[in-house]
Amino acid sequence: EHTVTSRAVSTTGQVQPAMDDPLIARKRTYWESNGQVTRRVRVA
Repeated sequence: EHTVTSRAVSTTGQVQPAMDDPLIARKRTYWESNGQVTRRVRVA
């Protein structure tokens, strides 16, 4: 089992914040959050 984290980097070098970033922690709903997403993948 592996973990894969998706994140975006803008042309100006800004990196998508991690989910524990204080900027993301203040968001009230999932739809307001633009944080990185970590998924688990099983390779057989």
